[in-house]
Amino acid sequence: MRILFINPLAESFGSTIRCRFIVRCLRELGHDVLYSEAAPSSFKDAVTVEQPDQISGYLFATRSRIDLIKKSGPFDFVYLSKLNPITAPLIVWTRLNKIPLVVDWDDLDSFFQTNWLRTVATRSVERTFPPFPHYVTTHNVLLQKYAQRRGAKKVKIIPQVVDETIFDPARFDKKRERRRLLISDDSPVAGIVLTLTAGGARDLELLFQTMLLLQENQSPLKLMIIGGGSQKYHYQEMARAQGLDTIIWTDWIPYESVPRHLAACDIALIMMRDDPGNRYRFSLKLLEYLAMNMPVFGSLCGASADKLNGYLEESVGADPEALADTLSDWVTENWLDTQYDFQQGTSLIRERIVENYGLQTMKNSLQELILSIEQGGILNDTLHH
Repeated sequence: MRILFINPLAESFGSTIRCRFIVRCLRELGHDVLYSEAAPSSFKDAVTVEQPDQISGYLFATRSRIDLIKKSGPFDFVYLSKLNPITAPLIVWTRLNKIPLVVDWDDLDSFFQTNWLRTVATRSVERTFPPFPHYVTTHNVLLQKYAQRRGAKKVKIIPQVVDETIFDPARFDKKRERRRLLISDDSPVAGIVLTLTAGGARDLELLFQTMLLLQENQSPLKLMIIGGGSQKYHYQEMARAQGLDTIIWTDWIPYESVPRHLAACDIALIMMRDDPGNRYRFSLKLLEYLAMNMPVFGSLCGASADKLNGYLEESVGADPEALADTLSDWVTENWLDTQYDFQQGTSLIRERIVENYGLQTMKNSLQELILSIEQGGILNDTLHH
């Protein structure tokens, strides 16, 4: 099939990782996929679209994407990421022009906006637009059921996955990676992977509270924040105002470099408040940690907890003080005697993650989606130029 995949976000957003995985899997299944994402982009053959963060910028980007459909078509279907005000005009345009449309819905983005106007606009789209696409795909049952309640006709699960070929601890030597990052051998390091955006870092202040408690108790544990984004300066100022000096900032790095940074860490952290925004998420970072055989501390909720809570070394809830106590105990009991060899061999946990959340599981689900599309008759709506 010939498919146009449109990602309205830039590469600094976490959702872009999922978009690129879907494109990669579709191509490996033999489909001809043209991929577009917002600039800037380092993706090899992406068609980039300029999208300044203002109304006129979004309108220009929408016009550019419509032109892309017209000039590069026909396509068997358009695969669009996100249900939000940026994608709403594209959804309307494709349906008015009888173009088969699939939308991948990976978050309730209305919970991650920076002001009330964006929140109201995004929530309006989330509540009214699910019936429009021919198919909606998502990565968890909770969001699938929500989409169905909002009127989505057909909702398919395309699982969240990890690239087990790069998140493989056998590829790395921990001491070498620590030297490369100028981390001393006598400093235990906890890592967290995130994008420093309104949605990606929404629970980071809870980890700051944890690290401040540890710092006050003179714990040697450091926190490596692996990632960057538009809110980096905001969070750096927050840490500075609190007097936190145990944070290692990496800035944005190519996705392929993330496992190298994790390999330099001793443990991994995740913190999710139990609220609607987080309940409908399925944590990619946790899959990455587990594929790297890393001990993971923190808290999960909702869809992530339903499937992955049992993989946490210790679950403490979204409680900074409880997490600080747990990490303090870990440092006391393990650090002096520990040279974590999570980079050696293959653990049972990694095997389970690869089996259930490796790239092949996404390929299998996409193959089923394509079959449903072929059998469902929507291809008769394709716009021919």
